[in-house]
Amino acid sequence: MESNCRLMSDEEQFEIIKQANKAWKEGDEEKADELEKLLPLAPHLAEFYLEEYGKERLLSAGFNLAEAYQEFGENWLD
Repeated sequence: MESNCRLMSDEEQFEIIKQANKAWKEGDEEKADELEKLLPLAPHLAEFYLEEYGKERLLSAGFNLAEAYQEFGENWLD
């Protein structure tokens, strides 16, 4: 599993969304992007991204793939 791969509660996700929104409003797009990538990417979106762009691009994008690993298994990228 990748380093940015952590399941989190709804409350944790809501807090990250609030922080990202605050960063956007303050003009800090880089921080907002970093925060948003902490949120788990929905498995169907991760699978589509993998099919459309490939493994390397998916991994280099920095998404949190915890839910995809949970749904598809530890070896889904192999």
